[in-house]
Amino acid sequence: MADINKSDIINDKAIVAAFENVNEAIKESSKIIISLIGDMNRLNTSLSNAKGMKDLIKLNEDYAKAQKEASNAQQHAIDLQVKEAQTREAVAKAVLAEKQAIALETKETKAAQREADKRARDLAKDVSLYSQLSKKHTEARNSAKEMAVQYGVNSKEFKKAADEANKLDKELKKIDSSLGQNQRNV
Repeated sequence: MADINKSDIINDKAIVAAFENVNEAIKESSKIIISLIGDMNRLNTSLSNAKGMKDLIKLNEDYAKAQKEASNAQQHAIDLQVKEAQTREAVAKAVLAEKQAIALETKETKAAQREADKRARDLAKDVSLYSQLSKKHTEARNSAKEMAVQYGVNSKEFKKAADEANKLDKELKKIDSSLGQNQRNV
């Protein structure tokens, strides 16, 4: 029987072919054993009817030869059964490894999908016009605060930055109040 490698194990046709070869070899071994048993029975019958020492020695040699052939056939059948068991074990290991690989791939795919969904949500937040206006207002307000610290609250720079922040704030409040959201007016 040919050596079986990992790629052959995963292929269902290779598995079936390997098992068919093993079964065929076992059948052949069984035929040989049955034939040898018949030969031994004939030898035994001849032995009981033998007339002379030469016939007895010849029958004894034939009997030993038949026993050896039967033993070889049995060993061959055992070897084939061992190979079949090893093949089954290798197939089971390959199937298990494949299932584990699929499970890992599925887990990684789900994690990647969750990450992609999160990025899409974050991107959608940044893309909306209202969000952009709100972000611009926050930046303008923070800039005005920086101007107040740097130049003072009565400085021309602070007043210009504060006017811009207040203008954006009024625009946001106007949009919010038109939708019944008055939390900015509190």
